[in-house]
Amino acid sequence: MNDAIENWLSKLMEHLGDKSFVKLSLGNYKGLEAGLKNIYAKRVIIKREEKLSFTYRYQTKDITKNYAVDELPALLKTLIAEDGFRLANLFTVEHDYILELNHKGVWAMRTSKASHAEVPSLEHDKIKQRKISAEHKPYLHALNITDAEGQVYKNAQDKYKQINHYIEILSAHLKDLPERGMTNIVDMGAGKGYLTFALYDYLNGVLDRPCTITGVEYRKELVELCNGIAVQSGFERLHFVEGSIQSYQAEDIHVLIALHACDTATDDAIHQGIASNADLIVVAPCCHKQIRREMEKSKASSVLDPLMKHGIF
Repeated sequence: MNDAIENWLSKLMEHLGDKSFVKLSLGNYKGLEAGLKNIYAKRVIIKREEKLSFTYRYQTKDITKNYAVDELPALLKTLIAEDGFRLANLFTVEHDYILELNHKGVWAMRTSKASHAEVPSLEHDKIKQRKISAEHKPYLHALNITDAEGQVYKNAQDKYKQINHYIEILSAHLKDLPERGMTNIVDMGAGKGYLTFALYDYLNGVLDRPCTITGVEYRKELVELCNGIAVQSGFERLHFVEGSIQSYQAEDIHVLIALHACDTATDDAIHQGIASNADLIVVAPCCHKQIRREMEKSKASSVLDPLMKHGIF
C-alpha cells in the first residue's frame, strides 16, 4: 500500500477517534462498476452504535451501506486504487486532507485549511429529508396539503409523501438532462397538479435549472384552478391548458410525463414524446378501458355459456 494512502487512512482514523471528523468523499472513479460515480460518507448513530454511512451514488440511483469504524481501513483500501477511486477527500474541523493519484501515476496527499467549522450531528435521520420541503410553499397550502404555517395536514401526509417520492424517483434522471438555456416539460393528464407544481418547484428552486412546464388536462375546472395557483405562487413559467393528450400540439418537448393517463392516452403520450425526440419520457400506464371492456365481455360470455347449453337462453 502506498505511503500517501496509508497516511491519509491514518488521518481518517485519528480524526474519527478525537471526534473532529466531518465527512469524506471519493471521486474520479475509474473502475468497472457500471454507473458508479461517487461515494459520500458521514458518521451516524444507529441503535446506539457509531457507524459510517456510505452513500454510493450511481448515475440513476443511490445505495446506502453502513459500516463499523473498524471496517473502514480494509474497505477503503479496496476502494481507493488506480482502477477504483483516484480522489479521496477527508474533511475535519482542523484540516482538509486531499489524496489523489496525479498525472504521473503517483499518489500524493496535501493538506488545506478546514472547510468546515463544526462537526455535524451524529443522530441518524429519523425524519426523512424531503426533496420538497413543506415550509413557505404557497402552492401546497392552496392544494390543501399544508396549513398557512407550512404544517402538513394529517389527512394529507400520504399525498405529501407521494409528491416527494415522485421527485425522488425523477431527481437522478433530471440531473442528467442535457444542459440548455431552458428545458421544456409537458405533463400530460396533470389532474389537480400536485406533481406538476412540485416538479416546477424542484427544478427551478432546488436544482436552479430554468424550465417551462405545461400541464395538459381535459377538465376545465382543474385547468382554471391550477393556473390560478401558479399565478399566486409566482410560478411564471408554469401554466395549464385544457385539452386531450391526443389533440395537444407542441413544437419542442424535452421531457414528457404522463402518469396514470386512462385508456390509450398513455400510448398517445409516448407517441408525442417520440415524435418530439424528447430527452426523457416518464409514463405509468393506468387502466386500459378498452382492454377492460373486452375482459368484461369474456367474463359475461363464460357465465352465459352453461345457461345457453341447457336451453335457458
